[in-house]
Amino acid sequence: MDTQVPIPVEGSPSLFEIISKALADPKALTVDQLADMADAEDGLMQAFVAVKAEIKERIDQGDTVPGYAMQPGNSRNVWSSDEETIVKMLKSRRLKNADIYPPKLISPAQVMKLVSLTTEQRAKIERDHISNIAGKLTLKKVSRVAVEPTAELMFGDVPELSFL
Repeated sequence: MDTQVPIPVEGSPSLFEIISKALADPKALTVDQLADMADAEDGLMQAFVAVKAEIKERIDQGDTVPGYAMQPGNSRNVWSSDEETIVKMLKSRRLKNADIYPPKLISPAQVMKLVSLTTEQRAKIERDHISNIAGKLTLKKVSRVAVEPTAELMFGDVPELSFL
């Protein structure tokens, strides 16, 4: 369900003007404009991905793109010796195995993937020992089907009053 919102054409406000208006005062947008902006998110994100890929390609070809350069990302430390050498070195510093190899309880997802368990065992573990915690509420796209207001729709739940 990939809905694309058309990019404004000649005579209408530019895309940047619409986005600027949404950033400056989203409360000023109508509900239809809010929905249109939210609908445009996937297309805009794809455009940004394509633009960044093109910037990278041009920089790789030797072009200069103002404000952009290929630079290393976040660094991380890794052992420069093999595991056996590192373990011997840490043990010589009086570290215990539990400090070197900290134990960690297997996750529910890892348990459910174990091939050594039978289907019945998995079902019992899932039923007796695994809980599902709902995720945080997030905004999701749902169908925008227009519903024509009718008297029954507007007043269907109102109890009928009887006058004496």
